[in-house]
Amino acid sequence: MAVEKLEDGTYRVGRRTFGTSDEAFAYDAASRDTGELPVQPGARTRPERSAVTTATAGPSARSRAPALLAAVIVSVVVAVLYFGPHWTIYRMKSAIDAKDATAFSSYVDFPALKENVKAQLMLKMNDMMKSDGMKDIPFAGLGQMIGMGVINQMVETLVSPAGVMLMMEQGKAAPLKSSAPQPETEAKPKPDFAINYINFSTAEVRSKDGSPVRFVLHRDGLFTWKLSEMQIPL
Repeated sequence: MAVEKLEDGTYRVGRRTFGTSDEAFAYDAASRDTGELPVQPGARTRPERSAVTTATAGPSARSRAPALLAAVIVSVVVAVLYFGPHWTIYRMKSAIDAKDATAFSSYVDFPALKENVKAQLMLKMNDMMKSDGMKDIPFAGLGQMIGMGVINQMVETLVSPAGVMLMMEQGKAAPLKSSAPQPETEAKPKPDFAINYINFSTAEVRSKDGSPVRFVLHRDGLFTWKLSEMQIPL
């Protein structure tokens, strides 16, 4: 590349101009040795754009999105499965407070609950009939038949929407009383329950005030629970 002297006394090498011949010849010599044009002292140069790498270190945000979504879904499902009994008891307590027997009944398996309570009463009656004091009574068989009728009536009374609501509210098995409603100023404390899992499909519910009645919820499907057993102290 030749050094050219211009009319204004400057020197040009290619597209660059220099004030002295020494600078021009030095620039020309350097360009011949390296094959590249060195930067002129004091000249502004445009920074080269770095190459864009396509490879990334680790998975991209887009590839992590499905995994994150799956983790959220699994967490929600696990929470729903675990807190199912708690939600059921909450809804039952709300129905008790609102005196809504229809809403309360949707969380009770009444056929199964009646069979459960009836079996407990019959077992108690059979134990009484086998006692030493009953063996010598000639009409014990008749008494047992009458007792079965009484048991059926008790089951119908206890295991009704109003009866079960009363037991959950009071924590004890007692026949319904036809008494005048209490004034609103005498508000009863709301029942508070402790819930313990027995297995994946069974949860035990006890009143925290130490009441003897124990309620048992069974899974009805995957996410719903229903009251289907009651352990009544006899």
